[in-house]
Amino acid sequence: MPDRTTPLHGLDEINWASLDHAYGPATNAPTLIRALLDPKSADSHIKTEALRCNRTVFEQVQDEFYSAICHQGTAYDSTIEVLPFLLNILEHGPMEVDLRRFLVDFLHYCVHPFAERGFPDKPDLNPVNTQCHSVVSGRLKSILPFVMDPDDHVSLRSISLASEFPRQAEMASPYLIAAARTMSPMRSGHALMVLSTFEDPNTSTLAAQALQQSDKRLSIFANCALGWMERTDPSPAVVAALATPIGPERMAHTFISEALGQLPLRVLEAFPTRFQLPRMDSLCRNFEASDELNKSWLVDEILELAFGASSAPAHAGQLTDDQRQALNTLCEHGLWPGQAEAARFTYVLKESGVITEREVLRRWLSS
Repeated sequence: MPDRTTPLHGLDEINWASLDHAYGPATNAPTLIRALLDPKSADSHIKTEALRCNRTVFEQVQDEFYSAICHQGTAYDSTIEVLPFLLNILEHGPMEVDLRRFLVDFLHYCVHPFAERGFPDKPDLNPVNTQCHSVVSGRLKSILPFVMDPDDHVSLRSISLASEFPRQAEMASPYLIAAARTMSPMRSGHALMVLSTFEDPNTSTLAAQALQQSDKRLSIFANCALGWMERTDPSPAVVAALATPIGPERMAHTFISEALGQLPLRVLEAFPTRFQLPRMDSLCRNFEASDELNKSWLVDEILELAFGASSAPAHAGQLTDDQRQALNTLCEHGLWPGQAEAARFTYVLKESGVITEREVLRRWLSS
């Protein structure tokens, strides 16, 4: 393992040919790492590909990392050896914002690929990603200052990356609290949500302060943070807030969920089963207000909540209240023939045993 007197100290002491990446022996790993700091040093292959793809050399280098070093979320033994050098570079405080963005993004990707899809849950990782997690965990102190980076992308990604290490909450929380106190909608919101998953006692006070601000996005984050803190016995006010339709803010991109509108749904999902109706109400209202693309993924959540692994009953009289609400919403506001996502929509209905012709479904529901 390299020391950290200079970012790339020890790079040539590793037997890269004995390590693998997605395309075989990782002999090009040192070239890729050096090219992050000096794109002019990139080899002819990278420069040729950059020209062919109409990219800068630095953009091509980034693509090579995602293609070879951690391919579609799969890490390799070379990945484990690459990470300390990336952490060294980050620790030395690169001035280039694009380099800082790449470093925190790629570190998170190696630790927990596609993390936005499952937050706040932490799935079991494969052995290599677990080792990546261990490497980055050991250097978390180098990452935490970037929570307050002047660039929002770097800051938000660093906050999201910190969420992967709840066992180091004591170290991370002061940085997250500082970010939460900025009351900058996205920065403060991300920090509040991560603090809630750490069960930090400052969360409720900070969330209450955030709710006094006028930004709708920050309010959504604050209510989600409160909901997570109260998830075993949520207050009526929090349940009502989370079940309220979000509006256009639901499409805001976040670094802890693919869209802000998904976050209240995930918090509601953690509530006891007696809150299934409020969650269904929230899902259905958001479905009604969504565009076609978002409806195409919300239909899965609605049907899963309504029927679980079962199918719709043979007779409408057997439907529960939440199941009837789900099917009425899908019938009246769904993606029927003539709309872009209609094929997927009707396929999902069929998989749950739901009638796939709108007028027939409407008559069945009224029978």
